[in-house]
Amino acid sequence: MDRGNPQFEFSSTVVIQALSALTLIGVLISSVGAQGLPARIKAKTHSSSSGPDIILHNALVRTMDASLPIAEAVAVSGNRILAVGSNNDILALQVPGTQVFDLGGRTVVPGMIDDHGHRLQQALRDGGPEGVVRAAKELAAEGYTTVHELHGARDIVDAVRALVAENRMVVRVNFYIPYNRASGENFDEWKTFPYTEKKDTLLRIIGVKVFADGGSVGAGALTTIYQSGEAAGTHGNLYKMQEEMDSTVAEILRAGYPIAMHAIGDSAIGIGLNAFANNFVGQGNQLRSRMEHLSVMREDLANQMAALGIVASIQYTWANTTSIRLEQAYEPQVLEWCFPWRRMADRGIVIAGGNDYPYASRTQAMQSISYLATRKMQRDDVLADWLEGDQLSVEEGLRGMTTSNAWVAFEEDVKGTITPGKLADLTVLSQDPLAVDPFDVRSITIEMTMMDGIVRHDQRGIAHTAVHDAGTFRMGIDDTGLWGMVKAQVGLEYAGADHLYWGSLFVSYDSSTVAMATAQRDYGVSTNGWVQFSEPGIRAAEEATVTYEDFVVYHPGKVRISQTTRVWKDDPLLLVEYSVTNAGLQPLNGLFLGQYMDFDVLYWGTNRCGWDANDGLGFSYIFSAVDSTSPYVGMAMFDASGKSVNTSASFLRRQGLGAGEEPYLSGFMRGGIIESVSPDSSDYAMLISAGPYEIDAGSSIAPFVLAIVVGDSLDALRSAVDLARQRAIQQASVQRINDAPSGFELSQNYPNPFNPATTIRYRIPEASRVTIRVYNILGQVAAQLVDDEQMAGVHEVEWTPGSASGTYIVRIDALGTGGKRYSQSRKMLLLQ
Repeated sequence: MDRGNPQFEFSSTVVIQALSALTLIGVLISSVGAQGLPARIKAKTHSSSSGPDIILHNALVRTMDASLPIAEAVAVSGNRILAVGSNNDILALQVPGTQVFDLGGRTVVPGMIDDHGHRLQQALRDGGPEGVVRAAKELAAEGYTTVHELHGARDIVDAVRALVAENRMVVRVNFYIPYNRASGENFDEWKTFPYTEKKDTLLRIIGVKVFADGGSVGAGALTTIYQSGEAAGTHGNLYKMQEEMDSTVAEILRAGYPIAMHAIGDSAIGIGLNAFANNFVGQGNQLRSRMEHLSVMREDLANQMAALGIVASIQYTWANTTSIRLEQAYEPQVLEWCFPWRRMADRGIVIAGGNDYPYASRTQAMQSISYLATRKMQRDDVLADWLEGDQLSVEEGLRGMTTSNAWVAFEEDVKGTITPGKLADLTVLSQDPLAVDPFDVRSITIEMTMMDGIVRHDQRGIAHTAVHDAGTFRMGIDDTGLWGMVKAQVGLEYAGADHLYWGSLFVSYDSSTVAMATAQRDYGVSTNGWVQFSEPGIRAAEEATVTYEDFVVYHPGKVRISQTTRVWKDDPLLLVEYSVTNAGLQPLNGLFLGQYMDFDVLYWGTNRCGWDANDGLGFSYIFSAVDSTSPYVGMAMFDASGKSVNTSASFLRRQGLGAGEEPYLSGFMRGGIIESVSPDSSDYAMLISAGPYEIDAGSSIAPFVLAIVVGDSLDALRSAVDLARQRAIQQASVQRINDAPSGFELSQNYPNPFNPATTIRYRIPEASRVTIRVYNILGQVAAQLVDDEQMAGVHEVEWTPGSASGTYIVRIDALGTGGKRYSQSRKMLLLQ
């Protein structure tokens, strides 16, 4: 079966040669400048005489192609890269109708490929085909143009195939079909999925997945003989012994499928490698089979893996997120070979990179690479000796998610580098990841994603996350209602550590249905609903607004949530105001709303939660540190008068909170029980709820004000809650004042940047003749929005331009009845 060019057939010698060539790419990237580069144009099946459809220029183009590692511009024709070279040479190819993007110095890399995930399968379960569409858009927003789904059951393959036929998929999907389940049970459905030889399609079947052992990284399912602590005396969930694994590998390879073998512990890894060795019989890894996870290796296994040419499919963030659990469970000689990525790469093992969503939370491509290169959650973290030294570089991480992930799927002739003739799959970054500190790579944003020659995601200049900095603490938010470090990179940083994993507003529609932004990712960004951040804000030192909504098709209702957050310098608190709109066609009756926060104070495993009834305060702390100066974090909900409104408070030990957990969660939200303390110390999350609420179709409610508070003691938290109530009462007073005419003001348009429409809000202190015009950057009038006599007060006008993207100026002129003139201007950014 011809899967690629002969020079890419896998043997240990070729692996070393391939890696040497890839290392040469890094040398060239570091030494070649970007000036005076010649354009390289390759003949295409389509006529190049028609010129490019798209040109990206004024960029740093990291091609990952050794023959021209750095360029300034890329031309695209149809779904292929037409030319790569200097700005002058590529712009000279422009013809009428060419769409030209000035990237303003941004960096272009090959379209990123995630080689291990389950996001689309989960999205289908939670949201049906529309959930898959939404998940695909999330993947594009995270920088990916291709994803490998590692559990390609019939339902998700058929759903993606239908969406591809409808031209609704914005990422390519490569499926591995399961041979057995995570429980070890075998089934034969994989035999009904033919391998997809075609490389330039949006859906491919590229292999079969085999589970060699169980899924836990923290206890008995990890198959090593050197267990201690909680795992002492166990040998893990080893699903196949040697003879059965030999037979399984033989059956799949004979059928012509590459294998992706899930093997977390060294026992399973050893059995898997022996099975490959027993079946290769001197032929080598011709089908480019791979092993997944490889958390606990041994030196002999690394040597055997290199000799066999098996690809290491690793998860870039696992060394960060699972290290504490491993230290609790395994002996030092085991830890010494946990996540040994550097030593594996140095042996010539090809490293393919992925995330394993939902078992990893930081899935944006640059975030993943930063964690791979640093293994640090916080900049000042000091790594344990066993973790230090096995990091891979940012460049190696980038290569893993481009050239290596293309190669492992026999796609190196169409993906992985920015080369004329290859597919026009590109990712645009806000900065060059090779020019910043590896820790800061996680702050690089995905500005644009192109797949198959079509721009699938374009958020240049638009914020998807924000971090509030009150001086005393920092807290991160995102545009889908997800609190915490998952996307914003900052959870709740206080006293030198981050104490929040994630959180969100929960909506209980009924006894069995709960919408959330955490595990299920039910919320998506509303039209123009991305983060609007102001410093200073109108009412606080910092303010942020965002609007998101529930997109899950099977939910019995649909809510749209507007969230406003405020902090004041040096205050130990953050205030949240929610406005919940019934975006459906029927009334919502008996709705309960709850705030979920998975606080992890210092170390998650020794957290305890408590409830202070006098202050309506839920709090988390280190159990051994009661009455000490260790950090305390908490939250309280109350109305605009400061009165507590919650009807229940629960401390949840169960994590993962997927669709099967909704009745469990809804029971807590509706149960009317306020727990006084968690029964022990463990990984507890907090859920404080209020209700019931009734919302008519199209109507909105402001259910409560939420306060997030920090302190070095419980008394400090109580004081912070008192201050939060004072702030809330003050906000309500300011709102009443703002509702009445007081001064002249032209507010910043919302949203900004915008597409297709934006709202302009202004206030006039007296009856006036008002004129509002919009000007382009040449000073020409683009639109006149208002020319009328208006009464004193607050007014709004919406602008839906039909003009091109760019910067515009909105100007208001008002002549009051007393003869006083008012004038103010604001900049607006339209993105098409």
